[in-house]
Amino acid sequence: MYYLFCVQPLAFILSLKALKQISAFTSNMIINLEPVYGIILAILLLGEKEYMNTAFYIGALCITLIVFYIPISNQKTYKMIDVLRSIYQYCDDHSKGLDPVLSELERTTHLETANPRMLSGYLQGLFLQTISVLKKPLNILELGTFTGYSAICLAKGLAENGKLITIDNNAETLAIAKKYFTKAGLNTKIEIIQGDAVQVVSGLDISFDIAFIDADKENYLLYYHLIKPKMNKGGLIILDNMLWSGKVLEENKDAKTKALDNLNTFIQEDKDVQNLLLPLRDGLHIVTVL
Repeated sequence: MYYLFCVQPLAFILSLKALKQISAFTSNMIINLEPVYGIILAILLLGEKEYMNTAFYIGALCITLIVFYIPISNQKTYKMIDVLRSIYQYCDDHSKGLDPVLSELERTTHLETANPRMLSGYLQGLFLQTISVLKKPLNILELGTFTGYSAICLAKGLAENGKLITIDNNAETLAIAKKYFTKAGLNTKIEIIQGDAVQVVSGLDISFDIAFIDADKENYLLYYHLIKPKMNKGGLIILDNMLWSGKVLEENKDAKTKALDNLNTFIQEDKDVQNLLLPLRDGLHIVTVL
């Protein structure tokens, strides 16, 4: 009896802890198995014959919460995702100004490349074009050409005698880019350099008004250090994928996520710049060099 007297309060505490964890689960939408462990242990501890009814009701309540609340929570998550998709589609439908050749380039990218999602896309492309048109840059630097979508968008705002240098090491995607630079009538304004970005940028003796970084994520900080001294006063460094599908919010980050998160922090603490991190597509960090 003394044993039962001791374990009964413990069982109730564990059950309450399970309920608290379930509540946190439903509000934060994070999978956590601790509530299940609490429920099982509570039922086992209350599993003496004379306390079986109490164990049954507590267990039934907890399980009911798991069965019914989790689907509701997930429905809310899916609903929010659907709303965001609808908002982006609405923005697409109410924005215009991109070269029609980009639609063809997007189809080609989906048909002929393994990772078409690397494409900037309509809304981001139009944003980059708008920034360039407003800036009227003389020189633009791009790291990571892919199939040329973002380069075409940025080149649309070049000054009359302006030039865009784009660097990539993938010959197959560069071939697609070159084809569409010509179709867009920008082949004389865009220079393609195939090679290692660090070596190429280090050897450039040009100052830039806009730099767009969309290359290998682990080297973003290195690229930032290389490019920043080559920027004109008031020049813009635009970095893509800086939210990395929301992974920057996760506690346990992989190498790429850590690199991007560290760079976001570094830029925030850089006293030589002003910066704006936008939740556009996968995150654009816009840095103005003072």
